[in-house]
Parts: sequence; C-alpha cells; structure tokens
Amino acid sequence: MLDPSFLEAVKLLLTPWTGTELMAPLLYTLARFTRARTVLEGGSGYTTPFLAKALADNAHAVEEERRAMREKTERYVADLDAMQDTPAPVEPGMNVALGLTALYNPTVEV
Repeated sequence: MLDPSFLEAVKLLLTPWTGTELMAPLLYTLARFTRARTVLEGGSGYTTPFLAKALADNAHAVEEERRAMREKTERYVADLDAMQDTPAPVEPGMNVALGLTALYNPTVEV
C-alpha cells in the first residue's frame, strides 16, 4: 500500500508536469495487480521506487498467502496423512494419491 511516508520519501524525485506523478501510482497498481515478480524499467526516476515497492509488497503478499494457506490446510493434510493406512474405495486401475498431493490430484490413472 502506498502510505503517506512513502509518498513523502519519494517526493524529491518528482519532476513536476512530466506525467510521472500520475504514471508512478498506476505502475505500482499494475505491478501489484499482475503480481509481478520482476520488472524491466528504463530509467531511474520517480517511477523506480514505486515499482520496487510493488515488487517488495508482492513478495511479502506471497509469503503471507503461503502462511495462510498452510494454516488453513494443515488440518486436512494431517487427516489425509492419518488415512494413508486405510484403504480407500477406488475404481479398478486407479491409484489413490496421498497427503498434500491428494488435494490437487486425487487419483492417478495407472
């Protein structure tokens, strides 16, 4: 999120009336929206810190989402791991995936 302290810190880089005052927040938003992990930018002016912040915010968001997903699914994964020794009813010719793999690919054809 673009907070006032960030905007104040980059204020010295702004060249008025060039359009970058509008473009920099837009680039930040686009990089965040697309969840960019890398960006190639020509120049090193007012837009650069906005893109750098977007990349840092994206990396932080990915880690937060991983943590939340792990917490959310731990209970289910533990249940699946506990059921590994219990035969599951499946069609002939099918192998049952176990553990976390079962969440994403429940059966595999042989």
